[in-house]
Parts: sequence; C-alpha cells; structure tokens
Amino acid sequence: MAKKAHLNNKREKRNTPGKNVIPGQYYLDLKEGKRLVEQRPQLCKPYYAQRYWGAFKEFLDASGVFNRTWYLYKQISDDPSPEELKRKIDEAAYSGNESLRLHLEGCLDDVVKRLSIMKARQGCDTETELYAKAEKEWEVYKQKLKDLVYYAEKAKVPINIQPDTKEFRNVMLSFVLLHEKVRGSCRREYYRKKYVDAAQNSINQTGYSDPISIYVIESEYQKDEKWQEKYLRRKKKQS
Repeated sequence: MAKKAHLNNKREKRNTPGKNVIPGQYYLDLKEGKRLVEQRPQLCKPYYAQRYWGAFKEFLDASGVFNRTWYLYKQISDDPSPEELKRKIDEAAYSGNESLRLHLEGCLDDVVKRLSIMKARQGCDTETELYAKAEKEWEVYKQKLKDLVYYAEKAKVPINIQPDTKEFRNVMLSFVLLHEKVRGSCRREYYRKKYVDAAQNSINQTGYSDPISIYVIESEYQKDEKWQEKYLRRKKKQS
C-alpha cells in the first residue's frame, strides 16, 4: 500500500507544497505531530496564488478606504452648518423649548465631530476637497479590481467582467453601499475574515493557498445569513 511503502523508507519529508506534487503521495507533516497527509496537486503556480490573494486583500483595503471617505462626504454634505445650528439653538433657548435645544446641541456635536475627522484624518479643509479625495480613491479602487480580475485569470479562477461596464461598477458598489439589500461593509468583512486572511496566513506558512473563486465566496456569503445578522447587530451596538 502507498502508506506502508512510504513509511518503510524511514525518511521524513518536509512540507514543501508545490514541489513534485503527485496525487496519492504522502508526506509527514512535522508541524502537526508527524501526521500523515496526502498531497494534492496545486490549482495554479504558487506565484499566481500569492498574487491573487494579495490582489484580493488590496481590493478589499481600497474599498474600505473609499467607503470611509465617501460616506463621510455624504454625511457632511447633508449636514447643516455649525452656524445654522447655533442660531437654531439660540432660538430654541429663547422660546423655552428645552427638548429641542438639547436635540440641536447633540446634532451640533455630531457635525463638529465629522468636520474634525475631515480635517484631522482625511487631511481636507473643505467639503470640496473631501469630494476630490473620494474621486481619487474611487480610481484607485477601480484599478485594484482590474488587478484582481487579471490575477484571478492567472490563478484559474476567472472573474467574468470587463472594465468600464455596468457589471464592473456593480461589483465595486457591492463592497461599499450601506443599505440593507447590499450591506457593503458586511460583505467586505466576511470576505476578509473567512477567506482572505486565512489564505494570507497559509501563504506566509507554506508559500501557497488554493485560489478560491469570488463566485464561490459570494455564494457562501449569501447563504450565511446568521453571520450577516450577527455582524449587523454588532455594528448597531457600536453606533
């Protein structure tokens, strides 16, 4: 039998995925208490697996960067100015409407906080500058998806979209839109925690991790409603 023949050689082979892999061969995994493991053929060259998962991470990172800037811009663009709020606070105080005054003071605190984030974290002094920054980050994000599409093809898990099409843009939006039907931040977190981080860890240890199609990941995400609801509950508590 293959197991006995291998063990009779009395040699311990190091875990070297990608080197002379033959289906049905066995090696001793020295890191797992000399556990006998069957080697499997790799789906693509280790270089392209590394590039694919690296491109996936960069794509998710870029979507998060754009997401933060864009939704801060959206909030600030919808906010009344601090001056307008202060005027309304004075009017509420003068009329004796204490509950309205307290509500408006809370709104003022939120507006001032967002403007502070815009200047301190985003490095923008005006709403116009923040919009321009979001535009640049969108272009970076778009390029990261193009990179992911390219390396997905090389890793033999192609993404069937073309740049500058509605389908391409829809993929980008699906990782940033916040409304309930899309849940962009939830999707981004699922992909990262369930797949990309695990692949990066495997690559750091062995130099290889099987590429997994974005369509497979999305299918698992759609089915895992319990994970989605748990994530959304946690986010609501934090907000």
